[in-house]
Amino acid sequence: QQSQPIESREQLDQLWLAAEQKFKGKDIPLPRNWGGYLFEPTNVEFWIGREGRFHDRHTYSLKNKKWLYQRLFP
Repeated sequence: QQSQPIESREQLDQLWLAAEQKFKGKDIPLPRNWGGYLFEPTNVEFWIGREGRFHDRHTYSLKNKKWLYQRLFP
């Protein structure tokens, strides 16, 4: 039902709990045409544009199963 209107966050939470119970201990079936990708990032940068090219840049790098944060020069 992706992108369809929903009444409230509470309704979404109730649907989630119902799905958890329905598939507890079971494999969740996938559509036949589902391919999907496994995306495992090791480095993520957030760039926030500011006036005068004085941008904010933030990176997170995965090292030894921990995410390390650094701020970068613009």
